Amino acid sequence: MFTRKVRIAVFGVAILMVAGAAMAQQATIRIAVIDLDRLVAQSNVGQELQQKLEEFQRQVQTEGQALAEKARATKKLIDDGAVSLSADRLTELQDQYEDEATEVRRYTERKQREGNKMRDDGLQDIERRLQPVLESVQQEGNFDLILNKALGVVVMASDRVDITDQVIAAFNAAEGAGAASGDAAPSDG
Repeated sequence: MFTRKVRIAVFGVAILMVAGAAMAQQATIRIAVIDLDRLVAQSNVGQELQQKLEEFQRQVQTEGQALAEKARATKKLIDDGAVSLSADRLTELQDQYEDEATEVRRYTERKQREGNKMRDDGLQDIERRLQPVLESVQQEGNFDLILNKALGVVVMASDRVDITDQVIAAFNAAEGAGAASGDAAPSDG
């Protein structure tokens, strides 16, 4: 989502550089960069998402360990009873163990998909809620272009053009004002 926008922005910068001499005579172009990863990590909304994901991960780990322990207990019964149990009982326990091991794998895969979806949905929500803040910062700073300070996209940028702290503060303030007035988006949690 941000990567596509960044590529478009980089293409736009390339066009501006080609036409730089002509445009320099007409107007000064104001460019700023923002570190979106840091914004997500340091904003209140991003920290809430991180806490939600960590809580989900702890829950999954606890439930997954319980399922795995059940399978280990069945495996121990098989190993301990290999000589003393009847062939029918061993077959029954082996089938049970295979079912339990399959259940552990399926549970892990399902919860991994759920966690990925929770993260992706959370990031999309942050992007949606951040858009008006970015528009406001762009207008207030009179920026013609705001780029994501991602590795490989922006090779070098002066701290003068990095507006990440300004946007984090504006985003936190906007979210605080939204929560105070009851306009905040409802959470899924």
